[in-house]
Amino acid sequence: MSDLKTTDLNLRDEFPPVSDEAWRAAVDADLKGADFDKKLLWRTYEDIAVQPYYRASALRDRHYLESAPGQAPWHRGRSASGNSWTILQEILNPDAAEANRAARQAIEDGADGVCFTSEATSAGARGVNVQTLAQMRTLIRDLPLYSTGLHIRAGANALPILANLLAALRAGKADPRDVRGSVDYDPLCVLATQGEIAGSREEMFFEVANVLESVIEEMPRFRPLSIQATPLLEAGGSAVQEVAFTLAAIVEYLSGLQARGLAPSRVLPHMQVDFAIGSTYFMEIAKLRAARMLISRVLEAFLAEGEAVPHVCILARTADFNKSLYDPHTNLLRSTTEAMSAAIGGADSILVAPFDKTFRAPDDDSLRLSRNIQLVLKHEAYLDKVADPAAGSYLFETLTDSLASSAWALFQRVEDMGGFLSAASNEFLKGELDRVASARKQAVASRKQVLLGVNQYPNIREKALPSLDRSSLVSEYLHHERPFKLAQDSILHSIASAYEAGSVLNDAITALSQRDQLIAHPIKIARAAEPFEHIRLLTEAAGRKTGSVPTVFLFKMGNVAMRQARAAFVTNFFGCAGFDIRDNLGFASVDEAVAAATAAKSDIAVLCSSDDEYVELAREACPKLRAAIPHVKIVVAGFPMESLDALKELGVDDFVHVRTVAQESLANWQLQLGMNEAADASELRA
Repeated sequence: MSDLKTTDLNLRDEFPPVSDEAWRAAVDADLKGADFDKKLLWRTYEDIAVQPYYRASALRDRHYLESAPGQAPWHRGRSASGNSWTILQEILNPDAAEANRAARQAIEDGADGVCFTSEATSAGARGVNVQTLAQMRTLIRDLPLYSTGLHIRAGANALPILANLLAALRAGKADPRDVRGSVDYDPLCVLATQGEIAGSREEMFFEVANVLESVIEEMPRFRPLSIQATPLLEAGGSAVQEVAFTLAAIVEYLSGLQARGLAPSRVLPHMQVDFAIGSTYFMEIAKLRAARMLISRVLEAFLAEGEAVPHVCILARTADFNKSLYDPHTNLLRSTTEAMSAAIGGADSILVAPFDKTFRAPDDDSLRLSRNIQLVLKHEAYLDKVADPAAGSYLFETLTDSLASSAWALFQRVEDMGGFLSAASNEFLKGELDRVASARKQAVASRKQVLLGVNQYPNIREKALPSLDRSSLVSEYLHHERPFKLAQDSILHSIASAYEAGSVLNDAITALSQRDQLIAHPIKIARAAEPFEHIRLLTEAAGRKTGSVPTVFLFKMGNVAMRQARAAFVTNFFGCAGFDIRDNLGFASVDEAVAAATAAKSDIAVLCSSDDEYVELAREACPKLRAAIPHVKIVVAGFPMESLDALKELGVDDFVHVRTVAQESLANWQLQLGMNEAADASELRA
C-alpha cells in the first residue's frame, strides 16, 4: 500500500463542461425530427411550460436567490435552520364533548394544535356543533391552550364563533391573552364564495378594523384575519390565480384598514394566509415559495421606509378538490404527497384532512391516519431537519420564478380594475376561475386526468352507498329567538355579551345580517370526482330498488391480444359506473358467445376484437344477439374509422374508445337504460 502513488483528481478535466446548445442538440438527435415542444414540454393549468430538463443557466439573473432562509423576501422560509412546522389535527365531530375528547387525544398523540371545523350550510352547521356558549365551553374544556394552537374554521360564521370563543375563555380558567391560534375570519372570501355579505364596503372595513382592535387588546397572540386562498383551489383555480387573488385580497384589506386608521404594522402580526395544497406536487411547492416572496413585495408598499418586512404565517391544508368517495383510502396517498409539498414549500402549519371527511364524520382511526402522515414526514422522513429543502434545485427555482411572474401580472390586472372587490363584483374573479376549472373538469370527464378508483381503475365490487352518511356531519340550527343589536363601537364584545346572556349562533347571524348587502358573482366550489360519484351512486340506488344493475357482457372473439386489451379497457370504462361486468376467456364461435350473453341476461354486449375482424364478427353476431336478447345494446370496443358506417348498418349502437368522454357517455347509458327513473333519489341526498 505504501508504494501506491497519490494523484490529484481533476473532475473538470475528466468531465469538461457541456454547453446548453450541446445538450439541446443531443436531445434533438434522440427525437429524430419530432417536435421538441409537443413531445417533451408539459404545459400546466397555470400556462407555464415545464421543461424536460433544467441547467444552471436557468437561475441566471435571479437576485432574490441570494437571500438565505429566515430572511426577506421569505421565499426560502421563516427559519434560518430547520423546517419545523406545526402539526394540526382537524376535528369535525358534531358533538362538542366528543370533539373535545378527540382534540385532547390528538394532542396526546403528537399534534401541536387542533382545528375545529364548524361551517355554515343551508341545512345547518357542518362539523362541530358550537351554537351556544355552553357548547363552546365544552369544546375547549381542559385543552392545554397555553401550549397548543387553537384554530377554528367557520366560514361565514367566523365572527360569531370568534365571539363565542372569547365569551367561553372569559368564563373559564384560560387567559385569552395567552391563547394562540386563528379563526378564518375573511369577509372578502365570504363575498366571493356566497355572492353577498351584509354591509357596504365602508361598513365591512369598519367591522374588520373594530374586530381586530378588540382581538389585539384581548387576545394579542391570536390571528383572527385569515386570508382564505383555499376556496380558489377548491373552485378549480390554478396556482397562479390562487397567489394573484390572494395578493389582491391582502392589498384590499391593508388599504381599507389603513383608511380606518389601523396601521399595517398592527394588522400583520394578527394575519395569516390559508392555502389548500393540491396534487400537482412540484407546482404546489413552488406556489408557497412564490406566495411568500410576492406577499413580501406587497407589504413593502404599505410599510414605512426602513421598516422590516415581517414574515406572514401560512397555514396549508390538504385540498378537498381531488378527494373521492370511492376507493377512499387513495385519499391517504393524495394527502401524503400534498403534505410533503406543504412541508418542502415551507408552510408554517399543516393540516391533513381525514381521508373520509367527504362522506361521513371521521372516526378515531381516520383521525390517527391523517395525523400520522405528518408524524412520519417529521420523524421518519426528517423533512423538518433542513431549511428550504427545495433550495438550489433548477426545477423548483425556475417554477417559483415563473409562477411568481405570472401571478404578479394577473395581480396587476386585478389592481388596474379596482382591486379584489371590483374583480369579485364584475365577474372577473369567477370568470378566471371558471376558465381553468372547466379545463380541469373536462380532463377528468374524458379521463385525461386520472382520479384513481373514480374515473380510472375502479374497484368494481365496491359499494359506497352504505357508508355514505353526510348527514352525520350536519347539526340543525337552534332558534332560541334572543335578538340583540350590535354595538357598533364594539362589535366583537357585543356578540360575546349576547352569548353570555343566552343568545345562540342564529341570533348572532341575524344581528349581523341586518344591513345592506354587498353583492358579487359567487365562485362554485365542487370536488372533481362528484360527477362520476353521482353516476355510480345512481347505479347503486337503482340496484337497491330493482334488485340488479346493468350487466355488461364482454363478447370476446378473434385476435387474442386485441380482445384482451379491449376487454380490459371496457371493464375499466363501464366499471366506473358500477355496472356488472361479465368477463370470460373468449369464445370459439358466435353461437357459444351469444348463448353465454343470453345466460348472463346482458343489457350491453361489447364486441371485443381487432379492427380488421369487427365487420365479419358484427355481421354474424348482431342479428343473433338481437334475436336472443331483444333489448340488448351492442357496443364495439374501439373506433375502427374505416368500418364505422358498415358497423352501424349491421346494428352496432355505440363505440367505446380512448376519445370517448366517459362522464357524458356513462350518464347517457344510464338514461338509455332507465336508471334515472329506477333510482331512489332520497338515497343520493343522504
